[in-house]
Amino acid sequence: MKLRTIVYKFTFPDGYVYIGSTCDTQTRWAKDGEKYTTPKIADAIRRFGWENIKKEIVLQLEPTVENQTQVLNVERELIRAYDGRSYNTMGSSEYAEKVGNFRRSLPKKQWCIDGVSRPVSEWCAEYGKSLAAIQKRMSDHGLTLKQALTFPNVPIEMRRHALEYWHSIGCL
Repeated sequence: MKLRTIVYKFTFPDGYVYIGSTCDTQTRWAKDGEKYTTPKIADAIRRFGWENIKKEIVLQLEPTVENQTQVLNVERELIRAYDGRSYNTMGSSEYAEKVGNFRRSLPKKQWCIDGVSRPVSEWCAEYGKSLAAIQKRMSDHGLTLKQALTFPNVPIEMRRHALEYWHSIGCL
């Protein structure tokens, strides 16, 4: 088995991207991209034409097992970075086989806070809280979404009196 040591990105005229990895771009990109058979990417290549797609090598490493893991991690992170603007199918069996059993990202549900709409996973990451913790704060304490995200963690000895604690520090 050849090790994938190259991460590449296609940028299409509509602004969408496709992130991939390979051991050899000449072979993978041969014959105007006819080796791309996944419906989303194949349709995009036919629609825009192979010559109109910007092709970039993002990362190229020596072919070692350790680097294989790094390549797959970089590929996965780039796909997530272009969430909503990518032709990649993260749930596909091809992707699952390449990446292994990496944890799937949170659902693509959006939250709108103060007029800013972003995926739930981005809000959770920014405030360092899990989706479950935010939902629990909202259901147990009646907090708004913004409050559940931004209020500080309650000290262990005050957990039974969380509202009291937040009130005492000026959050409520």
